[in-house]
Amino acid sequence: MQKIILFKTTTSDDSENSFETLLTKENFQVFSIKTLEFEFLNLQELKTCLDEPVKYAGIIFTSPRCVTSVLKALNGDSLHDEWNTKKNYGVGPKTVECARAELNLECLGAQAGNANNLGDIIIRDFALPTSENIAANVSLPFLYPKGNLSKDSLKQKVQTHDVIVYETITNCNLEQELTATTDNFTIQIDYVVFFSPSGVKAVQPHFSKVNNEKLKVIAIGPTTEASLKEMNIPVHGTAEKPSAESLIALLKTF
Repeated sequence: MQKIILFKTTTSDDSENSFETLLTKENFQVFSIKTLEFEFLNLQELKTCLDEPVKYAGIIFTSPRCVTSVLKALNGDSLHDEWNTKKNYGVGPKTVECARAELNLECLGAQAGNANNLGDIIIRDFALPTSENIAANVSLPFLYPKGNLSKDSLKQKVQTHDVIVYETITNCNLEQELTATTDNFTIQIDYVVFFSPSGVKAVQPHFSKVNNEKLKVIAIGPTTEASLKEMNIPVHGTAEKPSAESLIALLKTF
């Protein structure tokens, strides 16, 4: 049985981890190690923005965690009905479904794999026949709750009002969890899977301890792949989509 470590940040909706479930069915021995922890902040500032939908073209969510920040900011209140008259966007099906389930808010962008692609979708949705810049087509900014490590690829394409709603920090028990998972680095791991650039950064100081000549490194998405290469960690494959099915399809090519 091949052994695989998922360096994946768990969230409150991970009660049934589809990656672990499907990989186990494919006869992998799966270990999940939490790489990051999150602290929500600036929720009162976000609440003030949410109470004034007239000022925005819509809301942009780049992850389910950003949806959670809105839920926390509302603190039991309902989202203003006017937000559902706007064009709201979410990166990927999981984020879109989270916005629908948690906020009763419909979002476009389920087909977007990352924030950069979402920017292109928004430009297309708002573009004039003359193909003028997005800034000329949208008179109001989008409300953009985001993490402190969020990149600026979306802001280069779309006018936004940013609110930093959570801070990303390294799991303080990462090394201990990695040591325990590998029985003090005596268990040979066949695959490791990285899900985010921040996860790569968190694991990098400890990577040499788990590395071996047979180990294959998998990235979820091109941004994570680029981060691994920047850290001089060889990438053996990149999953096309952030889904268990896409990861399994890739693993079957080895």
